[in-house]
Amino acid sequence: MRPRPQKPVTTPETRTPRVHVQARVTCHIELAGTGEAAGGPVLNLSPGGLLASVDRVLPPDSECEVRLIFGGDLPDVRVSGWVVYANQNGLAVQFDHLTPVTRHTIERITARFVETG
Repeated sequence: MRPRPQKPVTTPETRTPRVHVQARVTCHIELAGTGEAAGGPVLNLSPGGLLASVDRVLPPDSECEVRLIFGGDLPDVRVSGWVVYANQNGLAVQFDHLTPVTRHTIERITARFVETG
């Protein structure tokens, strides 16, 4: 398993906006090589990662694949990443190297929630 890359330190001014998307976007997170999985509604989403309320806790620093399910006119997307932390309150994933198409799709969906607040 590859180690999780360190992201540069950000501030509120330099950080990509996160948007609240609960009950509109869901996810399925599967650990690389083990088949262990969790899923549930996405609470916050940005091109850098997500926070989700999931049905089980997965170990931190585990490499994973995430399927984001938008349930509308945008297709589901898959992205690799790492579990940053997980507890009974939620699970955070740091995304790894988004393709231009995946980045565009995530930016489109987050823009909708920024516009509709």
